[in-house]
Amino acid sequence: MWDFLKELFSYKGRWNRLKFWLYPLAITIPSIIIILVIASTFALNSLNHYRGDAIDAQIRNNESMILTLQEFMVEDNIWDYSGEIEVLENEIKSLREEKNSIDSTNSDFPIIYLIILGILYVLIIYINIVSNIKRFHDLWKSGWYTLLVFVPFVNLFVFIWIAFFRGTQGPNMYGPDPLWSLHNQSTGTTTPSSVYDDL
Repeated sequence: MWDFLKELFSYKGRWNRLKFWLYPLAITIPSIIIILVIASTFALNSLNHYRGDAIDAQIRNNESMILTLQEFMVEDNIWDYSGEIEVLENEIKSLREEKNSIDSTNSDFPIIYLIILGILYVLIIYINIVSNIKRFHDLWKSGWYTLLVFVPFVNLFVFIWIAFFRGTQGPNMYGPDPLWSLHNQSTGTTTPSSVYDDL
């Protein structure tokens, strides 16, 4: 596990195309899941806040109507609005119970969520930069070529280059051939043979 993390976060060495596609996914996919969970929590909190504000507005409206009806009853003894007032009071009671229920399950968006999102964002960006550097190393190019990724339009061709072009065969100034290492581990041989045709 430590070797995997060390390789994942270190910009030294070379990555073949298979590692370029798979290794970043080990961090990116769980990070996206966490981000979606946090975003869903934030959306639910926002909806609850909006619903709570609407309930407060309705309660204020009902209370205003009760005061108006009570004034009519005082000024004019002919009409009795006690039935309407009771209906409004029962509605206010029901709305307050709903509001209390929302308040008990809702909370302000914790600052820790923002911190987690920031860390995950930086983590994903860093690992993708590392993967680009290692792919350029495999193509016998300097890691500084990664800066081309941030150039509009040019970055599309750069991505095609590092994602689909085969690296240099054999060791280069950036390290041993990752395909040789993969082939040696699986067959026990010391030559790359046809493994280059597969990855």
